[in-house]
Amino acid sequence: TTTPSQKLDVVGNINCSGRLMSAHHSFHASFIDSVGNYALAQGSVFKPALVHFNYGSCYSTSTGRFTAAIKGVYCFKFSAFHNQSVSSMSRPAIYKNGSHWMMVGHFLYTSGNEVDSIINLDIGDYVDIRSSAGPLYFYSAVAHNQFCGHLVAAL
Repeated sequence: TTTPSQKLDVVGNINCSGRLMSAHHSFHASFIDSVGNYALAQGSVFKPALVHFNYGSCYSTSTGRFTAAIKGVYCFKFSAFHNQSVSSMSRPAIYKNGSHWMMVGHFLYTSGNEVDSIINLDIGDYVDIRSSAGPLYFYSAVAHNQFCGHLVAAL
């Protein structure tokens, strides 16, 4: 038997045991509508549908999930502008495979909230954004909120 291997070629593709895959697995998406101030119920998945780019087609607007096609280390970020009181409870969180992974805060920060994390993902693992406590607040009239991520290193 042969041991699986991964190599980066000169044009930026990852060669995984003879199968070429793009090393450019990254996305950036925003939520936009005419509502303005928006409060997504606790536990509901943030599903931004305005996709700025989706290299590798790993982000789904219908599920709000990024699903890894390459085993590796990934970086993810959620950030949002809001018009809520800073005393409003909201804990934006990154979920991995449906389980809480990383959250921030207890109450909203002045004018915005964000969470980011570096995560090891196996092929088929997925990441999404939810509030682990209280609503997920964001201003939706313009794209002042985002969910984005990218492959840092293939493993």
